[in-house]
Amino acid sequence: RPAPSPGRARREKALGLVRGLASLAVLMVMVAGAYQTASDLGYFLGEAPTSKNCRQLAGSASFSSSEDAALWRPSEAVVTAGGLRSAFYEGGNDEGALFAVTLADETSTFVQSLQYIGLVPTYDVEPRARRLVVEDWPSDKKFRPHGIYVRKPQIFVVNHGVEQGSSLEVFEGIDNGTLVGAKWLRSVEHPFINGHGLPNSVVAVASDEVYVTTWRYWSLPVRGVARASILERLQLSLQFAASVLRLPVTRVYRCVFNDEATSCSPVGARHAMANGIALRGNMIYVVDVLRFSVTVYERRRDGSLVVNDTISLPHAADNVYALSDGSLLLGSMPKLHQCLDPLAQKPPVAGALTLAVPRPPSPKDDRAVGVRGYGDSRWTFRDIVRTDGGQVSGGALVGTRALVGSPWDRGALLCELLGPDEV
Repeated sequence: RPAPSPGRARREKALGLVRGLASLAVLMVMVAGAYQTASDLGYFLGEAPTSKNCRQLAGSASFSSSEDAALWRPSEAVVTAGGLRSAFYEGGNDEGALFAVTLADETSTFVQSLQYIGLVPTYDVEPRARRLVVEDWPSDKKFRPHGIYVRKPQIFVVNHGVEQGSSLEVFEGIDNGTLVGAKWLRSVEHPFINGHGLPNSVVAVASDEVYVTTWRYWSLPVRGVARASILERLQLSLQFAASVLRLPVTRVYRCVFNDEATSCSPVGARHAMANGIALRGNMIYVVDVLRFSVTVYERRRDGSLVVNDTISLPHAADNVYALSDGSLLLGSMPKLHQCLDPLAQKPPVAGALTLAVPRPPSPKDDRAVGVRGYGDSRWTFRDIVRTDGGQVSGGALVGTRALVGSPWDRGALLCELLGPDEV
């Protein structure tokens, strides 16, 4: 066989060199991508000091979880205890409940009235969770509350207790000086939000109009992840791959309903994992867990959402709450890798309540332990509570007292906030 010509040999050598360089470039991109993913998941994040002035909220030992909270009045929060580990992963039959807790340092109006007539001593009452009486609840469905929103007198709750999926439940709060119960009014169901485990959080702009986030593309197995079929396990694997690649596969849905019909439609941009949602005026805030951001939408008169801003976060977040002073409160997951598998999750898990304030930051103001540095330069981020126990999903802030909730762990924390130079 004749030897190749010198020109052909040079071309083959050059082609081999190009192939080698291309393979090296692909390898470098893969390594860089893997490093960035590991960094974002918090594998390289150091340990941070935990908050010292935290204790279990009195009366919360019976909470099967405490995923979300909303303020019924400025000093009183209502908490969802939905048993999400059982509902999503273990496939158990546990049912949840709603609890209320007065968080303000001053006693409630109800207690003050008892003090006035001499039936209760006049001293500050330790906050204690009390289970709400749920009236007129349908006997054919379970109650496993997840996200919650208060638009008085109504309480809107995401529920994962439907036989084959999820729903939105509407209640009317029963107030007797403090919140004592919730009267069930109706269910809101639609194919866009009915998949088991699909809906996550909700805000209401009217008694018959809500915005709901879905944090997954495929629904979770009704029997639980631990009992998933082969097809369901394939869907779970595809969902995990989409999450790793941060593909925009989840949406926010606007739902309008009455006694005759329910209409839901996607609004706003697509998200990798739309999770917490908050409302302030005509602005709606949506957390994208996997993109370390809060998308700020402007709500138009026709109900559509237009992106107004994007706030970069120092670490992954879950629920978001729009406070009256313009700041945001976020349930945070600094080390996201610790939160990927709730079935295998074991303490310690780094969690935080992060306060984001819209003002020019200085280095001493930013105290969020983040994998993305300081986050958006237009905001100051501070972890006002840090834990090393269960995952933190959200909570409530009243004065110098914070309620801290978890999606998987029993109970809830009550934390007294210290000065700005302390944790």
